[in-house]
Amino acid sequence: MKAAFAVHNGRLAPVFDTARKLCVVEAEGGRIISEKMYGLSEESPFRRAEQLAALHIDLLVCGAISRMLQNLIEA
Repeated sequence: MKAAFAVHNGRLAPVFDTARKLCVVEAEGGRIISEKMYGLSEESPFRRAEQLAALHIDLLVCGAISRMLQNLIEA
């Protein structure tokens, strides 16, 4: 499973829409097997959704997310 933690100013982002980075953690059998930081596009919500899809993220962790961006990611 791949989980992405939205990061803003070195902490969990209160809103995914304003996050600057993603910490992507891959786990298998209850153990972390990899962890990597990625920059997030500030261009558009569509680009952010594309980035998550390209990384094959199963779980997104953040404080909140706008309805529009949530719908794009779920689609």
